[in-house]
Amino acid sequence: MRPIRALVAEDEWVAREELVYLLRRAPDIELCPPATTGSEALEGIWRWHPHVVFLDIHMPGPSGMEIAQEVMRQRTGDLPLVVFITAYDTYAVDAFAVEAVDYLLKPYDEERLRQTLERIRRHPALADAHTGEAPSAAYGMPPQSSGIRLWLHQSEGWVVLPPAQICFAERTDRYVEVHTMSEVVRVRTTLHELEERLASPVFFRCHKSFLVNLEQVREVQPWVNGAYTLIMADPARTTVPVSRTFAKELRQRLRQLAR
Repeated sequence: MRPIRALVAEDEWVAREELVYLLRRAPDIELCPPATTGSEALEGIWRWHPHVVFLDIHMPGPSGMEIAQEVMRQRTGDLPLVVFITAYDTYAVDAFAVEAVDYLLKPYDEERLRQTLERIRRHPALADAHTGEAPSAAYGMPPQSSGIRLWLHQSEGWVVLPPAQICFAERTDRYVEVHTMSEVVRVRTTLHELEERLASPVFFRCHKSFLVNLEQVREVQPWVNGAYTLIMADPARTTVPVSRTFAKELRQRLRQLAR
């Protein structure tokens, strides 16, 4: 029987580490990388396909309740199961409305968590769950999949982008502008954070103000003093500078992608 993949979404470090520690003690639980915000939780659900998600109700970004509602709308089967984690006992009715399998109060009681895990193991939805692919290792690198979607925060809400649609991203004074083949999306993040969240060899930080998708590069033109200019494949054929600092790594990345 394959392990049960579990994702913990909790923004408080102490509570998150406590739950992770307790779950690690269960021999049949395999942990996905934890999430600290609602957007990270949604991204982790689509990326890792966990069997169960331990959701803090109050998190930055979408709340745990909003995430559970989104999961109900999107999922094709009964997975993932949802277990709410919170310091308050006033959400039981709401938890029932979104078909949560259980409701854990903080601070965690080990015996109470054991009961929750037993409930998860007996759940009918897990009957076919163990036929799926498991993560390569707990806290390891995520598998590359065309189904991965990136949740990004805008001033008016959230936008979902498949990474493959991203052509390049540019840092401006107040935002990061993400350019796709059809639109420009202004998001509230840093270029460094975006690079870390994409975590793919095809995304390359070529300049302090630019992150590019190397699969969307149309031309590479030599520039002065060992630098380069990239011509992107977007409709505007945007030119993106490659600073000398990143020129050598650019050549290495392009050779790797050409293999």
